Amino acid sequence: MTGPEQPRRRPRLVASDLDGTLLGPDHEVSPRSRAALAALAAAGVPFVAVTGRAPRSLGPLEGTAAGRVVVCANGAITWDRIAGRVLAQHRLDAGTAVEVVERLRRRLPGLTAAVERPDGTLAHEPGYRPSRPWPGSPRPLPEIVGGGVLKVVVHSAGGGPDALRVAVQELVGAQVTVTASASGPYVEIGPPGVDKASGLAVVAAGLGVVAADVVAFGDMPNDVSMLRWAGRGVAVANAHPDVLAVADEVAPHHGEDGVARWLEQLLGGGGLDTGW
Repeated sequence: MTGPEQPRRRPRLVASDLDGTLLGPDHEVSPRSRAALAALAAAGVPFVAVTGRAPRSLGPLEGTAAGRVVVCANGAITWDRIAGRVLAQHRLDAGTAVEVVERLRRRLPGLTAAVERPDGTLAHEPGYRPSRPWPGSPRPLPEIVGGGVLKVVVHSAGGGPDALRVAVQELVGAQVTVTASASGPYVEIGPPGVDKASGLAVVAAGLGVVAADVVAFGDMPNDVSMLRWAGRGVAVANAHPDVLAVADEVAPHHGEDGVARWLEQLLGGGGLDTGW
């Protein structure tokens, strides 16, 4: 593991999660982080945001030197934020979405679900408790899955969030991608084989960059695949234990501009070496 005071090799691509990682506790890009992104761009190193957020929620990146392409919805959408268009999209088909939720409900009574749809809208069934207010009236699950969804979010008030994620993984993980990006009892279900690593890998390949030359930052279980895939996986100090367990290195807390401080060290504080 590279220590915080040792020189680091310059990567050919930097990727970062947003909430809890690049963004501060106010869910904004701080002035220090903006400056670090600008310095990275000036050094000729591309940056890719890789997030669970939908394209409609990328406001914090406006006016920053973050890259044009963003991997959204845990890998289900690749988005051109300058042109405002979808570059690639992966859907969980409606039948699978309903089947998976009903199977979970038989084993986890009281479980409810919401969906994020390809047009960027959110919908939820009766009884679902969103972490923030959502528009629209609740409707039965078969009515809101339409022609497929980007992801299903299931909620259960019983037990802790990690226990719920483990239970969902055991019950349906062979059929879909199971992960979590929030600290509460919410688990995200996406198309099989689609995650942050798969989305980032496609963007990197388009830039002619291999995994060994990528640095990735994250904080929650949905970042684990990306940190494992990248040549250098960096967790912020506030990261979930599962992320800390797979990280090659730990940067300072996201409330202390951890990603920016790591990039400052890379670009100006410690020189460059020939290996990680």
